[in-house]
Amino acid sequence: MPDNFRAIILEDRCFEGTRFFMEKLPDDKRVDIFSVINKAGDEVNSTLNEKNEGMYFQDMVLLYSLIENLIKMVTLMQLLWNKTEGNILIGEAQTLRKFVLNSYYATVVKLAYSIGLVDYPLFQKLIRLKGRRDDIIHQFWLYSHRNDAAHLRKELEELAETSNSLIGIFNKLSKQIGVDEVYDFVQGKT
Repeated sequence: MPDNFRAIILEDRCFEGTRFFMEKLPDDKRVDIFSVINKAGDEVNSTLNEKNEGMYFQDMVLLYSLIENLIKMVTLMQLLWNKTEGNILIGEAQTLRKFVLNSYYATVVKLAYSIGLVDYPLFQKLIRLKGRRDDIIHQFWLYSHRNDAAHLRKELEELAETSNSLIGIFNKLSKQIGVDEVYDFVQGKT
C-alpha cells in the first residue's frame, strides 16, 4: 500500500492555479483541485488502512477518474512549458488547453509518453489501467471479481500507486517550471 497519497502543496498560489479544469463553471461552483486530490487520498488511505471492503470498488472508480484528470493536467503543463521557449501566444495556449482537455484518455497518455513526460513502464501501466477500467465499467454485470475483496484491494492499491506516480510528476513539473509559471499556465496567461 502507498505510504503517502497526498499532493504536495508548494505554495498557496498552486491552489488557485489548479482550477483550470473547471474553467467553464461559475466561480462559486469551482473547487480547489489540490483539496479534491488530498480528500481522495485521505479516503483511499482510510479505506485501505481500515480494510473497509465495502468501499474498495467505489474508491477504485474514484482513482480511475483521478488518474484520467491528473494525466491531462500534467500533460498540459508539460506542453505549455515546452512551448514557452518559442514565446507561446495566448490563443495558442488556449488551443492546447482545449485539445488536451477534450482528448480521449488514451490519446493523452500516448502524448505524455511521446513528449517524455512518462516513462515506458508508467505508459504501459496507464494503458493497461484504461483497459481494465473500461472492462469494469462497461462490463460490470460480467465482472466476476466484484465480490472478491482481495482482488479489489489489490486493484485499489495499484491505482493508488499510479496516482502517486502522477502526483510526483506534477510536483516535479511545479518545481522545474516554478510555481508562478504553473499558475500562469493553468490560468491561460501564457
